[in-house]
Amino acid sequence: MQFNTIDALVRKFYMLKEKGFVANSNYKEDLQKILSEEEFTMFNTMFEQDSIDKAIDNVKHSYTAGYAKKQCVINILSEPKITQIASVLLKGSQTDALEKAIRLREHTDKASIIFLEFMRSIEDKLLTFLTSRINNFPSNISPDNFTQTLARKEISLSNVARYFGGDFEKAYLGDKGVGKTYFDFLTCQVLEKHKFMRTEDVQRLLLVFIWNSLPTFLSKTRFTSVGSVH
Repeated sequence: MQFNTIDALVRKFYMLKEKGFVANSNYKEDLQKILSEEEFTMFNTMFEQDSIDKAIDNVKHSYTAGYAKKQCVINILSEPKITQIASVLLKGSQTDALEKAIRLREHTDKASIIFLEFMRSIEDKLLTFLTSRINNFPSNISPDNFTQTLARKEISLSNVARYFGGDFEKAYLGDKGVGKTYFDFLTCQVLEKHKFMRTEDVQRLLLVFIWNSLPTFLSKTRFTSVGSVH
């Protein structure tokens, strides 16, 4: 794992705290259920630092402090644990947190914001479109297979973009993928309404969508922990 990767991932966790995304007041207790004692201690020490620079330096120091600590850093900053940790912190989040996460990209990924704005402006039409297609799904589709259901061509965003065309399709083509998560969540909500997804699966995906939508930096001028500018 490279230092710039560690830098980016620690910044993303710190973003959760700085921007008020931590919705689970019992996150420490819940983290101890999924992390080893060493992993929890390392994450908690990093997360409670009073500045992003100190948090990054703390993790980098651990990474170079012998095999055991290096492996511990790799564990908490790699899948599946990194998403599990983020989901624990985000547990209890509502839909508006997803939009908030995407909007943090205003100065680094304007295309995603433009696409989000288009989806919000025609959200009722999008829901109507999704409902009309999902109404035709076979009634025996199991909620256990929601991953395959989400991938069905009839409700794919590319199909929706072609249907609406014009500026909406142009915004879709310009999006880097982050704006798409808002549409994915709308789709999950309609599938849940039609009993093709379980509420707990929709909520779990919402937390993942929020985490994946968070930017690492809030501007294109990036100050690293050693003060250089990118």
